[in-house]
Order: sequence, then structure tokens, then C-alpha cells
Amino acid sequence: MNSTTARARLLTAMLMIAGTFSVGLVAESATAAPKFRVTLSVSDATPAVGQLLRLSGKVTPAAPGKRVKLQGRAAGTGWVTIARPRLSQRSTYKASFRFPRAGSVTMRVVKPASGGSARDVSPLRRLRVGGGASAPVIVTASLPNGVVGTPYSATVETADRRPGQFAALGLPAGLSMDVQDGTITGTPTTTGSSSVTVYFRDADRRTTSKAYTLTVAPAGIARPLPDITTTSLPNGQNAAAYSTTLGITDNLAGKWMVTAGTLPTGLTLNTTTGVISGTPTATGGPTAFTVTFTETATNFSDAQALSIRVAAAPGPVVTTTSMPPGYVGNPYSVTLLANGGSGTWSLSTGTLPTGLSLNPATGVISGTPTTPSPTPVTSSFTVTFTVPGGLLQPDRSDTQPLTIKIDPESAPVVSNSSLPDAFVGKAFRDTLTTASNRAGTWAITSGSLPAGLSLKSSTGEISGVPGVAGTASFVVTFTALNGQTDTEDFTLLVKP
Repeated sequence: MNSTTARARLLTAMLMIAGTFSVGLVAESATAAPKFRVTLSVSDATPAVGQLLRLSGKVTPAAPGKRVKLQGRAAGTGWVTIARPRLSQRSTYKASFRFPRAGSVTMRVVKPASGGSARDVSPLRRLRVGGGASAPVIVTASLPNGVVGTPYSATVETADRRPGQFAALGLPAGLSMDVQDGTITGTPTTTGSSSVTVYFRDADRRTTSKAYTLTVAPAGIARPLPDITTTSLPNGQNAAAYSTTLGITDNLAGKWMVTAGTLPTGLTLNTTTGVISGTPTATGGPTAFTVTFTETATNFSDAQALSIRVAAAPGPVVTTTSMPPGYVGNPYSVTLLANGGSGTWSLSTGTLPTGLSLNPATGVISGTPTTPSPTPVTSSFTVTFTVPGGLLQPDRSDTQPLTIKIDPESAPVVSNSSLPDAFVGKAFRDTLTTASNRAGTWAITSGSLPAGLSLKSSTGEISGVPGVAGTASFVVTFTALNGQTDTEDFTLLVKP
């Protein structure tokens, strides 16, 4: 056997072995469960402390109603689940979060296995949380009263005592404020009550202010000036009797008044006793107001800002607060949810989109939208859930305003799920498409194409000549003419 024949037989054997091995791999992979694909987008890669960060993404294949895990990990810690948003009818999710501290953090979204598809983890998003502080807050509740001819001292402070400058308007004659430490000092020279406003600006030029009443008594006064001791009030409940008494030092005789804002509907203030009482007739709040006590003997006064929140009487609560969009010609079904007992549903205002109806017993809004329009149509309405009260109790109900947007056609879907490999120095061309060949624009919204390649926004064509070998990961977003979008993650391998 010559050397050429031996090499040929050896090559044939290697190809047979390789073919058998690849067939085994295909057979094995064919039996493995398909894997979810999870995307993750963030509204800001460098958020500040306290800033609202919005996260969103999509899961394929679709798993509407299922939940994903939004997780974060800081240096030296493991993964912590921050939220568990539910997937929408389009298998998308949204979540919001505020970081309490500065530092670097990594975010990801996990879709657990379900419906025959295996677990998947989104691409990691590394964020740098800046130490941008929130606006300053003055925490000094009130200023002490003074006496003519007697040295006076009081300090106004912010919540975190950050560096900055103070200023004050309306101080009584003889008093002044130190701009650096917020100390008010001096010797009052005139009697009376003054409305004082203190301002503070920090090093980043964020400002705040707070109003005070500062009373100066005549020299030689033998007892304290009036001082309202009540700094907070208990909350009330709709249709339930309410009563609380405002406090004043030494139970001084005088007159109470509401000098700013209003009490919750159904409550009144007794000007002699300082009792706030009545039966609230509306829920909400907190309702803010200011009470002022004026002493009869001296005509000196003190003011205090207060608030009362009125909670709803025990009863049903509609927990559905938003509705997913629908599409013309596509079946729609959503179940309204409420707690507080068994009851019936009804429309109290507005109308449902054409083609949809509400089942009073089950709370299911269903049907097939038929509204013909070249643009989305939004219907606003209010649902009421009523629990019967029986023989001795009245019916109890809760309402919730809702909207449903009906789009003229289904959202676009990017058809491509992968791209062919490219080679350094060789021309590359591949075109992204959507189901039904929707008209719109294409854009890279995360990551980047390999060097030498570009995406044509009008046609979705990716073309060019790659210059460097490697792997590039990026996210492509297609935006239809009606504003609807779809995104898809891609990985493009450039071989040497």
C-alpha cells in the first residue's frame, strides 16, 4: 500500500468517526428541552442614589402570566431577588427600582423553567450607582420663643447636616442667622409674632425652605409663651366617628383656628377646646392644614402644621389597576381581580372597546376587538365590584378606573433568531426581517456590531467586511410605523 492510499484511508476513517460523533450530538441535543431567551434593558447605566431606574425585557418563547426574577448583586454579595414581575400577554416585563446607596452593582433577570422550556438568564447589566444625594430637608420642627432684652439662640438643622449655606427672612429685630451653621442669635428688641422663612442651599445648589412662627414676649414675662404640643394626629376612617384633642402648654386659655388648608370633609375644630371631631365622609389624604392657638391674655400665638389621612371603611378592594393592550381581530380575555368577598362586577362609567364585554359574575372582560382604525384606540371606563351586605348591612363596593388600548394590528415580531458566521476580510451580508414584512426602522439598541459591519435602518441589512476576529453580542430593535416595537438578541461570530 503506497503512502497516498494510506493517507486516503486514514482521512476516510476520520470523517466517518467525526460524522458519527456529530450525529450523536444532534440526537442528544434534539432530546434536550428548548431554552428560554431573556432580554434585559435598563433606562440608565449610571443612575444616582434615589433615582427611579426602569428595567424591561422580553421572554421567548412566550410565557404570559408567568413570573421572572429580577436580581442584583453587589461586590462581595450573592444574587438577591429584588422583584418578581409578571409577564404580560406579549411575554414582556417591566420593573422599577431605587438604589439606596452608591456603588457598582450587576443586574440580571432569571426565567425559571416552565411549559417544557428550560431556565435561562438574561445578559448581565453592570451599573454604576452615583452618590447623588436627594434634595436637602430641614428637620428642625419649630423655633423657641424669645423675650425682649434676653439673649436668644436657636439652631436650624438639615436631615444629614450636609455642607451648605443658610438664610432667613422675617427675623424679629435684633436677631440674625449664621449662614454657615444655621444658628439664630442676638437679643430681641420688639415684641410680637413674626413669620420667619429659613432657606438652605447645599454644595450642589439644591435648595429647600421651611416656614416658622417666632414670638417675642415682653421683658419680665413670668410664664412660658403658648406652645402647641400636638405634632401629629391619628388617622381616621371613612364613615367612622373621629375625635382628638389638640394640646397647648399649661392648658392656656385662648382660641383655636385653622389658618391654612382645610380639615377632611366631615370634621370640625372646636375653637374653645381644641377638639377635632366628626365623621369623615370621604377617603384620601393625608389632608394637610395648619392650626393656630392665640392666647386670650397676651394675644401671643403659636402655629403647627398637621395632617389627617382618612382610610376607606372595611370593604372590597379592586386589585386590578391596569389592562394589557388588545389587537383588532385577536381574541382578548382578562379577569378582573378584587378581594373582600364574593360579589358582582359592573361598568359604572365609560364603555369597553367594540367587541368586548364584561361578565358580571366572573369579572372576565373578553371578546374579539373589532374597532376599525388606522391608529390605536384607547377606551376609558370604570369598573365597580359590589359585595352584597345582606339584611343588616348595606352593600359595599369599590371602583377602579381602567383603560384598554386596541392596536390596529398585532405587534411586530422579528423573524430572525440567529445570524450566520462571518470571516475576517470577506464580505458579509444578511438581512433581518419581521413576520408579515412589516414596514419600519431597525436600530442597534444595546451592544455593537463587529468592526467593519453596519446595519441599514430602512431595510434591516447587516453588511460590510469584518476586520477583527471575535464574538459580538448586541440587541436589535424594530419599530413599526405605528410605534410598536420588538427586540431580539443576537451573537455574531467573526472567524479568522
